[in-house]
Amino acid sequence: VNDGKTGLLVPPADPASLANVLGTILGDPHRAARLGRAARRHVEQHHGLARMVDEVEAILHNGW
Repeated sequence: VNDGKTGLLVPPADPASLANVLGTILGDPHRAARLGRAARRHVEQHHGLARMVDEVEAILHNGW
């Protein structure tokens, strides 16, 4: 998660911060949607099926 771009991070074991961020995101559905779209794009670009296939083909082509 890229804080503020693909999601929102909170410190571990900090329920007050988590509650604050949840309240913030629930109060701003447009921001929530933007973060969700950005996160999806990131996953598709960096961890999607096409990338996995390319990496497997590279391994098979170049050997282990």
